[in-house]
Amino acid sequence: MGRYILRELNGYHRPGKILDLIPVITDPEGSWLLTVEWVDTPVDQGEVKGLKVKFADTVTLTDSSTAAPIPGTAAAELAGDGSEAESRRGDISTTRWTKLTQSGEHENGMTETVMVRAENFTPSHVGKFIGNSDPESGVNYLIKLLNFRVVNEGSAPGVTMWIRHGEIDGRPRYDDRWHVPFDQEFEFTTITAL
Repeated sequence: MGRYILRELNGYHRPGKILDLIPVITDPEGSWLLTVEWVDTPVDQGEVKGLKVKFADTVTLTDSSTAAPIPGTAAAELAGDGSEAESRRGDISTTRWTKLTQSGEHENGMTETVMVRAENFTPSHVGKFIGNSDPESGVNYLIKLLNFRVVNEGSAPGVTMWIRHGEIDGRPRYDDRWHVPFDQEFEFTTITAL
């Protein structure tokens, strides 16, 4: 106890301090039940969670209590020398809008959208929002790009994206990972109140 274990989450090496370690005697294969205090990363809040680990599982221990980006991801580029590549932007579409609230007041805003191919992602896209739709409900909502990695080798070259889906009626927000072809286009969306 007191040692840190390491796992990958949303493109970061995330250490967690082992607070408690209990053998599960009812498991015929043998396992431990750990209580782990996971540290904050730039995209995930710290939390205390239970974790079941089989005796046969390999666990990575670390002396570091600080999250670090996984090499080769956008987060690693941002953490590098501090220089950020300028995003390759397409044509920006701007829409001004006015919304009438329940109290009868008007809210004014502006929505800017730009289409970006996955192969043109840069670290400046991390933390930005992408338009998406839920096929079951037909609701349009935003997903947040948490991190990405360009994959040139293997049988499926493309871009791996770590994303967070926004909350919509009847469904809480959740994190996901997509692997898309280089030419897949995404609509980056910025909403500004005026």
